[in-house]
Amino acid sequence: GERRCIIVHGAGSFGHFQAREYDVALGTSGGRSAASDTLRQGLCLTRLSVTKLNHLVTEQLISVGVPAVGISVLAKTFSPRRVVFLTDVNGIYSCPPDTPGARLVDSIVIGPERTMEPAVLTSALSHDSTGGVSLKLQTAINIVSSSHGSIPVLICKLDSEAAVKACLTGKLKEGEGTKLSFVDT
Repeated sequence: GERRCIIVHGAGSFGHFQAREYDVALGTSGGRSAASDTLRQGLCLTRLSVTKLNHLVTEQLISVGVPAVGISVLAKTFSPRRVVFLTDVNGIYSCPPDTPGARLVDSIVIGPERTMEPAVLTSALSHDSTGGVSLKLQTAINIVSSSHGSIPVLICKLDSEAAVKACLTGKLKEGEGTKLSFVDT
């Protein structure tokens, strides 16, 4: 049958320059007001840049026959069966993947208070001004928690067999990626 898919992409390199120049990731910390001209300008320029990327992604999909529409919405608006994050690594690691002893975490359980088991250590790269893996993980936790587990989240490597399987079936084998699920204790 016909398959439907929602693709969510990050900023890639598109939003990083503006976000870094205007310290967008700092938000209102350090006493900066949400009405700050600098913050507002940074948000506008970052959003404009990411919108250009969204246009390019949509245009590319249409060029290969995929009827794509570029929109910005929350996952719960569409109530998908699952959300899959595709990254440059296999999933979520116990600590940053380039750290000696880092291991892939196959399963993360989110509790009703948005607690995470097991706990993982994340880091933001100096060139990543959009929140890095910490923000992606927090977004995944929010999706799983706010849906009380009805929308599982899978995180795996882009351009891998695991990514195809995760997108089409919602399943991952041990070592292929990370699945976030919900438990109401």
